[in-house]
Amino acid sequence: MWRSIILIFFLPISTFASFPVEINLCQDTIIETKKETTEEYKIRIEKQLYSNSEEIDVFANKNFLRIFSGVLVALGLILGKASEDASDFENALSLGIYSILLLGLGGILFLIDLIRRDVLKRKS
Repeated sequence: MWRSIILIFFLPISTFASFPVEINLCQDTIIETKKETTEEYKIRIEKQLYSNSEEIDVFANKNFLRIFSGVLVALGLILGKASEDASDFENALSLGIYSILLLGLGGILFLIDLIRRDVLKRKS
């Protein structure tokens, strides 16, 4: 009996491959070896240093309003569900009002984000 238990536990360990295995790693990146002249380097550095700061700020936070409006809408939906489950009428009414306010604010922020993106797209 003990021999069969020992055999069940140690048989998988003893059957591991002990010969060298060739590993082929596929690289998904291509290394470009394009040389850059000093003039091109100076132009690139000047573009990075003296770029328009408004342009940098806009692209750094481009999804903030959309994410924030989504969070507000999600909170509004959660409060709406909680207002349905509330046993007291006053609690249900207050949760319902908060839910409607959050849904409305989330929708307004989403529309502001859409308008802002459209203005930026037309500007550039």
